[in-house]
Amino acid sequence: GNGQENLWHILTSNSKVKREYMKYGYALLAMNVSIFLYLTVYLKRVKGDKREWEVAAPWCIPCATLTGLCAGVMFMRGLWPVFHIFTPLVQFTLFMGFLLSGHFVSWPETPKSAEDISDQQKEAMTRALD
Repeated sequence: GNGQENLWHILTSNSKVKREYMKYGYALLAMNVSIFLYLTVYLKRVKGDKREWEVAAPWCIPCATLTGLCAGVMFMRGLWPVFHIFTPLVQFTLFMGFLLSGHFVSWPETPKSAEDISDQQKEAMTRALD
């Protein structure tokens, strides 16, 4: 926040925030997250594509970069009246927190073949199915 209000209150109800820029920023951020989910969940988990992102979907990286930069600019314009010169520092801190929080998301490992599954895992799976 700004020392007087927490960040959530500033984003939702502070009158100084330029809402039109924030809405564009949220839309661009949603597009960026959609591209990320397409690459990590749909291509890797659903379709089982083993290729690198640059080969499987070469359009994704440039689009994600562009939408991410544009979202950052929109958030900068929207929050500038509140934080002034500290807006880039606030944005960088939030970005790093968002980026590093992905480390704590647990993704289940998918075995590459039946030989990669240990005997304990096989027993656990058969018990779960019974």
